[in-house]
Amino acid sequence: MKPALLLTGPMMPLIEDGVAAAFTVHRLHQAPDREAFLKGIAGDIEAICTGGHTGVKTDKALIERCPKLKVI
Repeated sequence: MKPALLLTGPMMPLIEDGVAAAFTVHRLHQAPDREAFLKGIAGDIEAICTGGHTGVKTDKALIERCPKLKVI
């Protein structure tokens, strides 16, 4: 089973394809209710892929919600 990755916003196809090959990708930007989405998956997230243009802060609050987080 692949580790879980949180994708905070759309990325270039090269990046999305690369992370999809190695991770189970959870697309936060496609969730109609981001809070409910995070509540359901945060405990499984081991990686976050983010960029400055996503509009989602990868801040202390988000990091603390992901106890298995290993890399951003």
